[in-house]
Amino acid sequence: MFPPLTANGFYLRREGANHTIYTNGPKTLPVKRHKTLDRLTGIGKNTLRAILVEASWQLIAKDQLMREKYDRIKIRSRGKRAGRAFALNEEPPLRANQELLATGLANVGGALIGSMPAGGGTTQTAVNRLAGAHTQLAELVTAGAALMTMLLLAPLIGLMPEATLAALVIVYSIGLIEPTEFRDILEVRRMEFIWAIAAFAGVVVLGTLKGILVAIVVSLVAIAYQMANPPVYVLGRKPGSNVFRPRSDQHPEDETFPGLLLIRVEGRIFFGNAERIADRIRPLLADAKPGVVVLDLSRVPDLEYTALKMLTEAEKRQRQRGVTVWLAGLNPEVLATVRRSSLGEALGREKMFFNLELAVTKYLEPSGAKNEM
Repeated sequence: MFPPLTANGFYLRREGANHTIYTNGPKTLPVKRHKTLDRLTGIGKNTLRAILVEASWQLIAKDQLMREKYDRIKIRSRGKRAGRAFALNEEPPLRANQELLATGLANVGGALIGSMPAGGGTTQTAVNRLAGAHTQLAELVTAGAALMTMLLLAPLIGLMPEATLAALVIVYSIGLIEPTEFRDILEVRRMEFIWAIAAFAGVVVLGTLKGILVAIVVSLVAIAYQMANPPVYVLGRKPGSNVFRPRSDQHPEDETFPGLLLIRVEGRIFFGNAERIADRIRPLLADAKPGVVVLDLSRVPDLEYTALKMLTEAEKRQRQRGVTVWLAGLNPEVLATVRRSSLGEALGREKMFFNLELAVTKYLEPSGAKNEM
């Protein structure tokens, strides 16, 4: 074993006037020393050249490995996209896991006979659909036609310009492009429109796989932002009903109750957004100066321990300031979590309500309002 010369696993051994380069592969590179560079660097010119050549092959091999990994990812994502794009209304819903399993089994079988990787190609599917294919028999016909083409027409096709072959693919794929979808998305959801533009631009500029990755990253960032900034609403009651909705200028007639502040939080509450929620509730308390605050948690599917601890401390601070905190609309999991904590002990059953209507009814009772104000 020789001391490593580079990070890529090269080893150097001196054999008289020669050096021998050992790589982490099966071959060695014997090269002659160069006296001038040998005095300056301790390694001959040809030795350095050999190292650079071998390093280049190492990088090419690594790049090829990455390309193969990208191709596998592309095949998996392409199959699901093709399934969604060409599924008919009367067909059963697409199950992504089943599609991946079928593709994987097909590639396992193909590997035994040295076939090309299998995947759900969009252009091939488009050609089959336009040709009126309905069953897997179309694949057998296609395979037979491909075999005959390779045996008889390959010399002629080899003379065709690549632009001509690309045009054939474009002709059958142009129907997959629907610009009106962008307009429809923009009319409904601006955020999804941004995701669509990011995916489109990424595919055009960076290629299919990298473009998809760009769209995924953009969507994940947007989802993370939404989770970190959940909606917080001040509620009012629709007159003559038990419907509670966010107060707005469109419904100035909604009922409010002096000394009572109704607040609804939507989304999972965890360490990443608990402080943000508290920052949005503080000015609401300062403006309303209520005696009772009811937190509607009916839209909260989960309450993480860190957030629960912050809520417990906030309830204690408000109690010291003369403000009572009630909870309403807790789902079973959140209710069980609160009951096992010190917050549940501080509130008790009398300050946790099944819904907002019961909380408001309790507050409007003479004894309820009087005891809490």
